[in-house]
Amino acid sequence: MNPHSKESMKTPNRTQRDTGAPSKPTSHSAISPINRFLCAAALALLPLLLLQPTATAQTTFAARNPAQDFDNLNADGIPWPQGLWSDGQTLWVVNNGWSNPKLYAYDLATKSRDPAKDFDTLKAAGNTNPMGIWSDGTTMWVAEWIDDKIYAYKMSDKSRDAAKDFDTLKAAGNTNPTGIWSDGSTMWVADTADRIYAYNLTTKQRDSSRDIDTNSLIGNRYIQGIWADGSTIWAVDYTGQDNNVGNKIYAFNRSTRTRDSAKEFDTLSAAGNNHPRGIWSDGTTMWVADSQDDKIYAYRLSDAEALGSLSLSGLTLSPAFDGGTVRYTASIVQSGAQTTVTATAAQSTASVSISPADADTATAGHQVALANGAETYIIISATPSIGRIWDRDYIVVVTNQSTSRNPSQDFNTLIAAGNNYPQGIWSDGKTMWVTDAVNNVAADNKIYAYNLATKNRNPAEDFDILIASGNGSPRDLWSDGTTMWVVDATDDKIYAYKMSDKSRDPSKDFNTLRNAGNRHPAGLWSNGTTMWVADWGDDKVYAYKMSDKSRDPTKDFNTLAGSGDSYGPNGLWSDGTTMWISDPWQNKIYAYKMSDKSRDASKDFNTLDVAGNGTPRGLWTDGATMWVADYADAQVYAYHFSNDAVLSDLTLSENVSINPDFNSGTTRYTASAPYAVTNLTVSATALHANATVSILPADAAPNTAGHQVALSVGANDIAITVTPSSGSAR
Repeated sequence: MNPHSKESMKTPNRTQRDTGAPSKPTSHSAISPINRFLCAAALALLPLLLLQPTATAQTTFAARNPAQDFDNLNADGIPWPQGLWSDGQTLWVVNNGWSNPKLYAYDLATKSRDPAKDFDTLKAAGNTNPMGIWSDGTTMWVAEWIDDKIYAYKMSDKSRDAAKDFDTLKAAGNTNPTGIWSDGSTMWVADTADRIYAYNLTTKQRDSSRDIDTNSLIGNRYIQGIWADGSTIWAVDYTGQDNNVGNKIYAFNRSTRTRDSAKEFDTLSAAGNNHPRGIWSDGTTMWVADSQDDKIYAYRLSDAEALGSLSLSGLTLSPAFDGGTVRYTASIVQSGAQTTVTATAAQSTASVSISPADADTATAGHQVALANGAETYIIISATPSIGRIWDRDYIVVVTNQSTSRNPSQDFNTLIAAGNNYPQGIWSDGKTMWVTDAVNNVAADNKIYAYNLATKNRNPAEDFDILIASGNGSPRDLWSDGTTMWVVDATDDKIYAYKMSDKSRDPSKDFNTLRNAGNRHPAGLWSNGTTMWVADWGDDKVYAYKMSDKSRDPTKDFNTLAGSGDSYGPNGLWSDGTTMWISDPWQNKIYAYKMSDKSRDASKDFNTLDVAGNGTPRGLWTDGATMWVADYADAQVYAYHFSNDAVLSDLTLSENVSINPDFNSGTTRYTASAPYAVTNLTVSATALHANATVSILPADAAPNTAGHQVALSVGANDIAITVTPSSGSAR
């Protein structure tokens, strides 16, 4: 399933004994890297519980479960319990008493107090009549009955976060707010008068299209707490009567905003729960606060829909799997990744289904492809054969950070350095070089150098002779470690400079661009054999032979305009399998297959515009991070870009050194061994334990420790292939 493209090393070149001449370095040839690694880092739990109802007939449910009650809250200082919310471990309970408005914390499992997690800052903030609460794991929102607003607090230290307040309720007519709940995009706010109002969680603006008109559906009831799953929103009606009139939980379809009476709770007053307020559920138990009894009543939901086990290959679930928890998150950094989902039902009579559909039916297990730079929702449903009105949906949100932003690796010091108009970028793994040009004029007659690790300037590595060389319109650049090539947008040529002393090397110039029709050159990249040059005017990428600088039309990319990349291809970079091309008009990076030049949209970078990277130019990656120069912002943006097909170490025995020095993002090396050396031990280690390493030629001495390679006089090719557990080899 994993194609093997080789990571190769042109090594070593044994010299003739009788000449006495020093070893000759070999020439660079094709680079074929795919630099990726797997990072299964768990993200924080987004505490959003989802259950998926079905349309089967109602059976007995919502039966009391006293073992899960929270009793005698008054003894803990809560005479008026209101809103409820939990992250699955801690239950926060609102106390509405004016003299002591606060959120009390309890351990959900043991029902014991956990004062260290209390919110004691409400009164000081003016939030003196708190009602409903809801959190996304980072922020706790608290509805305020008197002020007609929703206050925001940080979960980390319980301090105020006023920037996230909802101050738009009163203007919307949403006075005396009570219960609140959100799905992460929309915030619903109950109003005792007429409806459940909807707001955009990010902008705080009204979204009336998602309102639920409770007045027209059930009459002018006294709506209190609300809670929802994937399709239904429940709303508590409190009449304050000690009988079975009112005091129930109504159900509404979130999509159609109509009543769904089959899912309503009619048993509250019969249980003595006559003053219901806030509600919250973990999918097994529904808790209902009672403001007069100073307790929280628990109602049982069937366990027939529970999973007994759940795992995703290559991923760590957060929190750890538990059959009563239905919401999980996980994270990966791997372009083109997929995971195998394995789930079993707790009861043998229940069935399990998984969505999306199996992405690879030829491979054992249920495979789910993970979108690059985005969230993939995986839904695992356990459906009982009898006895419930719901299926239970377990939701896993997997964030694939491949191509997502990595701001910690940005270069933000360009303006301070005078590098105001960055164009092309290239690095040897230690230094990042950045060209500077405005309106096709070299602004500073130089290529700026920065330390790749620290992002600090390194003027000693600058190229200062561009204009003196006639290279007045520098755009992109590329190097093989010995020569730096810089494309010129006005002269339609590629200038060559020595890396050693930054002097000109005209013998290696490309003077054939204009005659080839390549009159708007921009991006530059080579595999050591072919040089590709993007042309923003012709919407294509021209190919030239490195050996004699002549054209090689058979390797052109002529598919750009038909693929949408038709407004000006700029920067280029390739791993030998995929060619990435930046487009400043579309604000994205397009991906193409090197083999047939066709599009590979699964590897696109689509997040540039959102990141503010609106004028992308040059590209370069070390296999873990993709850097993108931005002409207008004068900075270099960083994005995750990785797989586990990466080496952490590569060495040769007999004191034979590789050139350049090893870097996980570099896949082409040369070396030279004395004539007397007839055998070398090649040592290569994969960065990630789930990747394997193979070396060709085969081990010449299997009984000797290490992988032995026999050397013949002249050039010897050694190929080290890193194969990840999934994705492409390198």
